[in-house]
Amino acid sequence: MNSLGRLFRLTIFGESHGPAVGVIIDGCPPGLEIKESDLTADLDRRRSGAPGTTARQESDQPRFLSGVWNNHTTGAPLTIIFENTAQRSADYAEKPTVYRPGHADFTADRKFRGWNDPRGGGYFSGRLTVGLVAAGVLAYLRDYFGRFTSASIGDLIATCTSQHSRNRLAGELLANGVPPAEVESRVGQVVEGLHTAYALHDMAGRLGVEMPVTENVYQVLEGNRTPRECVAHLMARTPKSERHEGL
Repeated sequence: MNSLGRLFRLTIFGESHGPAVGVIIDGCPPGLEIKESDLTADLDRRRSGAPGTTARQESDQPRFLSGVWNNHTTGAPLTIIFENTAQRSADYAEKPTVYRPGHADFTADRKFRGWNDPRGGGYFSGRLTVGLVAAGVLAYLRDYFGRFTSASIGDLIATCTSQHSRNRLAGELLANGVPPAEVESRVGQVVEGLHTAYALHDMAGRLGVEMPVTENVYQVLEGNRTPRECVAHLMARTPKSERHEGL
């Protein structure tokens, strides 16, 4: 499945070097005032160009295909697309025979049994996050979605994309070797993720639930492992089915 959520359901679509990428948002109430230009500020924050990001420059101009009429949502699924115009498909004239480190080439190949579009990462490209940012703009409109949706979808996207996210800043500090005990004071505000990690680790232990990512975050916070060691530890785990045997 390629969808996320129930009351506010997102489906991302497209490939990195296809005609376009986008998102379908199901669960937008009717009458919500929205224009394509309302997405610009958040999309600009996601734009590439900073050190360490891709050199590919896309306009990221959103276009509403459905679900909006007269600058208001209709209640039907809201479809937003972003045309791809700066891809260089010639670089992928032949399907690669070596999986790229730090990319999802291996995962895509296994998941789609070799039929995936490998150009620029295909469906697994960071290009597709543009649709998630657009969805985050809708989720932040609290007048209609309320605190729960805004605090889940919106905060998740902000943590992944925004330089103003306290959790993101804390993660960057940890990755750059700042001792865990100093992170919150360096951020200058409460970092909820730090305290939540301890609570989740404690709950998992009491309930006997295996949570490898939480366990490794906990080890970083306790100073027992570096972030690099945790990534190596997670990648070395024995692969397991994504579905419970009883389902």
